[in-house]
Amino acid sequence: MRRPRLIPVLALSWWIATALPAHAEFVPYLRATFGVSQLAMTSLDAAMLAQQAAIRASGGRAKFDEVDMVLGPELSAGVWLLPSLRVGTLFAWQHRDMDHRSDGALTYVDLYQIATTDAGAEVAFRMPRHSGFTIGGQIALTHGEVTNDYTVTNASGSVHVVTRVQDAQTTWGFFLGLDQTDAQKRTAGYVRLGYRFRDFGSVPGTQSITDGSGAVSTPVRSVPLDFSGWYASLGIAFDAPH
Repeated sequence: MRRPRLIPVLALSWWIATALPAHAEFVPYLRATFGVSQLAMTSLDAAMLAQQAAIRASGGRAKFDEVDMVLGPELSAGVWLLPSLRVGTLFAWQHRDMDHRSDGALTYVDLYQIATTDAGAEVAFRMPRHSGFTIGGQIALTHGEVTNDYTVTNASGSVHVVTRVQDAQTTWGFFLGLDQTDAQKRTAGYVRLGYRFRDFGSVPGTQSITDGSGAVSTPVRSVPLDFSGWYASLGIAFDAPH
């Protein structure tokens, strides 16, 4: 009864074994990547829609965008332990500015800044005999930050509010891709599709409110912030001679 269950395991083992080259190596590498990431900012999007509705109810005209995506580079360095296996460190930064403005009976100028910074480690398994198909994972200390800076002006005056929340948490992710190396020039090109798990929950921060009578700063907590999402990236690499 157990024999049929062994067939897929044996087939997978054979496939991995044929994908592994026979010789080992220990070669340093450098990689530079640029990517785009989706963010699952459902709660933040809902909060911005509530702001939009309040502005319209007060006589202003407003159209807020969803957070949707962030962009940025990633750098990594490490070693190929085998022609098919590499380990290394990584540093990534992604950012997006969202500028919202309205006019009419109520003038509203709003800027959202969303940023993430990742510092961690990665491991990847490449199959040179299968077009460089690669599977890997990452673990990182991720610093997430959201800043909302807005000014509201109407007939009675203006109010300037700056809210900044930030936190750092351990996150992880996985990726699949294709990785092609030019053996003569020791350069490589690769594409990658992956998912990062970075749900921060409610994040602490401060809010500063300035009006005609002075300024007040108070601690606040954000709506739940989820920096998780699918990402796609394109990169180049250099492997040291050996």
